[in-house]
Amino acid sequence: MLDMGGQKAIEEENYLEVLAILIEKYEEESGYKVNTSQVDAVAVLNYYLTENNLQQKGLIPMLGPASRVSEIMNRKRKLSLKQIKRINEAFKIPVRLLID
Repeated sequence: MLDMGGQKAIEEENYLEVLAILIEKYEEESGYKVNTSQVDAVAVLNYYLTENNLQQKGLIPMLGPASRVSEIMNRKRKLSLKQIKRINEAFKIPVRLLID
């Protein structure tokens, strides 16, 4: 048989599980939850630039010359692994969001 401490732990665990489900449902219905399977690296970079009041030229140190930044942002060229690593180090954007 469970003692009172064990029963309380189970009740708390159940409470937290229900709370997590409710939060996830709220985020989905409110549009806060992003479906990362439908977001590409360019969309992530655009979002980051917008949220931080940066311009595309701010990507030059990580991606290369302005022409290359333009090609990437216009989806004519994919990010290389080195570029992804540089972006991750500079902006702390998770690598999984930058890999297409």
